[in-house]
Amino acid sequence: CTAGQFERYHCELKAAAALYVAAKYEEVCAPRAEVFVKVDPYRQVTSENVIKLEGKILAYFDFNLGHRATSFTFHTFLQKSAHGLLINCCG
Repeated sequence: CTAGQFERYHCELKAAAALYVAAKYEEVCAPRAEVFVKVDPYRQVTSENVIKLEGKILAYFDFNLGHRATSFTFHTFLQKSAHGLLINCCG
């Protein structure tokens, strides 16, 4: 593996893990880690590595990602329920 391939792999792994953390924070029913592995067109990033890096990201922030405003959460819930997006979201 060349230095360029190694760097690309780490960038794609960091991107996948960051998306995974963001989705788990923002979504009512977050996708599984396997969904974020697809950012790597060469399929070298694994869901296990995404989950490990998720732990490191959260530990870096002391698991303190801030608090969402209740009004924002309620507004988002109302929008999704009005469009039928909450039915079987975790199915």
